[in-house]
Amino acid sequence: MTRHALPATEVLVVADCWQAETEAEATVLRAIAAAAESVDADTGDAELAVMLTDDAGIR
Repeated sequence: MTRHALPATEVLVVADCWQAETEAEATVLRAIAAAAESVDADTGDAELAVMLTDDAGIR
């Protein structure tokens, strides 16, 4: 499989409960990289945002 560029990614840690999880952003970025490598599509022009929040933040 051809290796493609990863999507531009921004991880927002907005809930206090996620602040203590020091590896949260790195874990999300590793998961995105693994997902991008598992498909045969060039995701280099894509943009992706992930927000780590809590139930109150969703409401």
